[in-house]
Amino acid sequence: MNRIFFKKGLIFGLILGAILSFSFLGYLYYVTKKNLQQNEKVTKSKSFKDLNLKLEYLDGKPFNIAQFPNKKVLINIWGTWCAPCRKEMPLLQDTYNLVKNDYVFIMISDEKPEVIKAFNDKEGYNFIFVRSTENLKSKIGAFPTTFILDQSQNIQYTKTGSFDDMNENELKALLLK
Repeated sequence: MNRIFFKKGLIFGLILGAILSFSFLGYLYYVTKKNLQQNEKVTKSKSFKDLNLKLEYLDGKPFNIAQFPNKKVLINIWGTWCAPCRKEMPLLQDTYNLVKNDYVFIMISDEKPEVIKAFNDKEGYNFIFVRSTENLKSKIGAFPTTFILDQSQNIQYTKTGSFDDMNENELKALLLK
């Protein structure tokens, strides 16, 4: 008698597990497709201003990217929870050290200021860290996403995903192109 219940329970468990697995995979596909479509729309923007991101310094004061009129700008949309984002930070720092006379590097996250500050205090990067008051995942789509802007804040280059396929000299060459 116990064997029959065991077999039925096992079969039921396997069927339920398969249904849940397929449902989860379908959800992942839907979310990924939606995020990639949003990211594709964002990467077609010509000017960073078109994204209409509301940005602020970590102390809550408003941040305006136009305050750097004579510099080119690298903007990185990232999160402390994003492993590829954290992995590329040392490369971005090494590259920044090579191009800081020509570039400003701005890291934008939508996390709480304390979380961003704690991350930077621990790691010691010398970029400008700012916060978006809006959910970046719904606006940008994929993390990390990097924009390279000219002095007029026009987008010259967009990269979705990390720079793990480059070293600092290759990234420097891209920036100084």
